[in-house]
Amino acid sequence: MKNFLSKLLICLFCTGLCAQKNDRISDTTDRDTTVVKLKKSPLRMSKPSKTTTQVHPESGKANYLDYKSITHRKDTVLLDTTLSIQKDYKMNFLRKDLFGWQPLQNQGQVMNPLSYNFVGTDLLPQMGARAKHQNYYQVEDIRSYSVPTPSSQFSYRSGLEQGQFLDSWLTFNSHKRLNVAIAYKGLRSLGSYRNSLSSHVNFRATLSYQSKNQRYQLNAHMSSQNLENQENGGLTPTSLGLFDSNDSEFSDRGRLDVNLENAKSVLVGKRYYADHTYKLFKNKDSLPATKSHLRLGHEFIYDTKQFYFSSAATTFFGETFKSTTADKTAHKRMQNKVYLDFDSPYVLGNFRVFSSHDAYYQGYKNLVYSDAQTIGSQLKGTLVAAGAQWKAVIQNISFSANASTSIAGDLRGNQLFVKAAYKNKRDIAIAASLQISSKAPDFNRRLFQSNFIAYNWQNNFKNTAVRNLKLDLKSPWVAASASLTQLDNYNYFSADTQSKPMQYESTVNYLQIKAHKELVFWKFAWDNTFQYQNVASGAEVLKVPDFIGRSTFYFSEYLFKKKSLYLQTGITAHYFSAYQANKYHPLLGDFVLQNETEIGGKPLLDFFVNGQIRRTRLFVKAENLLSALNKTNYYATPNQPFRDFTIRFGLVWNFFN
Repeated sequence: MKNFLSKLLICLFCTGLCAQKNDRISDTTDRDTTVVKLKKSPLRMSKPSKTTTQVHPESGKANYLDYKSITHRKDTVLLDTTLSIQKDYKMNFLRKDLFGWQPLQNQGQVMNPLSYNFVGTDLLPQMGARAKHQNYYQVEDIRSYSVPTPSSQFSYRSGLEQGQFLDSWLTFNSHKRLNVAIAYKGLRSLGSYRNSLSSHVNFRATLSYQSKNQRYQLNAHMSSQNLENQENGGLTPTSLGLFDSNDSEFSDRGRLDVNLENAKSVLVGKRYYADHTYKLFKNKDSLPATKSHLRLGHEFIYDTKQFYFSSAATTFFGETFKSTTADKTAHKRMQNKVYLDFDSPYVLGNFRVFSSHDAYYQGYKNLVYSDAQTIGSQLKGTLVAAGAQWKAVIQNISFSANASTSIAGDLRGNQLFVKAAYKNKRDIAIAASLQISSKAPDFNRRLFQSNFIAYNWQNNFKNTAVRNLKLDLKSPWVAASASLTQLDNYNYFSADTQSKPMQYESTVNYLQIKAHKELVFWKFAWDNTFQYQNVASGAEVLKVPDFIGRSTFYFSEYLFKKKSLYLQTGITAHYFSAYQANKYHPLLGDFVLQNETEIGGKPLLDFFVNGQIRRTRLFVKAENLLSALNKTNYYATPNQPFRDFTIRFGLVWNFFN
């Protein structure tokens, strides 16, 4: 709490230093703006001004169109305080739709991926421990705001057994050109099984500024995150048998033995980010259609992370050097990117050329000597890259392309992404995209050190090559997508006892077909999302269920004379076909192959009652009904059960002062 208050005071102090005289200027957002249609405005309505959409806060009036959330790429959406079935899907500690994921028993634990997305534009490999990063805010997850009055949001949900999570943010504009926001998410949940406590803290602060003459723009943020989990390694073989047999003496899940009684993992990280641009030439033309812009920009990222795993004496992962384990992996990254943006109606589209320099480090304290092999203590080097981006709209077709390649440094990589999209007046949109990339595997697969003897390696893997072709269709009748991904030199953790990283020498072919449709009749609605998957070659290293489905049947209605309560209630069914799912490995913070146990093939049912009273949304859900009705047992991973029947409460509350 002291750390949080100190960060809040520092952020407010910096805001005071940066504040300037209140000036009214026109909105000059350079990126596209996405407008979300709201069913009912939570604010007092006033007609937008022709010169500016913002009403002065002291006037007591504000239009809901003025309240905006902005990504680090300057894509803008309106703050949405309505209640919808999509809000129900996102009522979890990640605040994301979890279709394609299977959560573990306790909130705050890792989640088992049921499908994969290999599309990405970053040429630098990741730290590793990817499962631990699911609740780690990346650069693209941080948002800034533009609001005419101070605004805030509080999201709460009860935990498992004991605990809860609270995600809150507060933002205000000292004037239209300067916005400050702070956000804090805290999670603590005990869980039903031994040694499964989750304790997470995510702090974020953002600053966005535009100069009076509109030539200089700054977007910056900092984040401080601490994700701690007790790790029990799943149930012991004996306990798995007792769980499957529904022994009544073990309905209290805390009585079941687990593989690790005194182990925990912690991911700690801090990041500083800034993206600022300067318009090189001042355009005196008053007509927006004839304006040209040439901007010089600089993007800076400084990111530090540490991943810890500690445990008392155990041989669960094999023999050890010392009786107790205190592993630590350190990671650092500093990126400087310089770019030039050109935007003009006299040429075709918007262009960007850029060059970036990455300095990276990942390492450990000492060298390790194992089986006549000396395992180094660090991976350290640079990556210098250059590239270009292009966006254009020709009649009803929009085009975009992004290409980059390494030109110097210790790593090699390249990527090309092209996309074309068409939309007509009947709201039918068709898009096709292609990505081709080559990138080095994650750092922890190239170098890893541990107190467990078998988990020490240094590898010289080839780059993983990705080719992805995707088609998207959106229409009033259905939204669908199909993608085909080919992977060369795919990197994975083996199913052996030591779970060492390996590379697949053949090509992996991975097909995904997804469709979504909501049918509405009177006050009833039926929302369906289905996904078919097939791994034509390489199924022994990339394992996914053939079918994933979610179907929600619900009723919506306004209640009481003044329609003061908007109610949604219904039931949601989740299903994925049986398959040999990967197993979570707490020492690595990642999932590894296994060839013995299948999970899935059973439906999950949740009953919910959601309501909205003005700007407050309430969520009550009875999860996993079938486990209580017919004593069905479910697994999240091969040796970790899913949660039993439970009732949970949550709310989201917005304030506009």
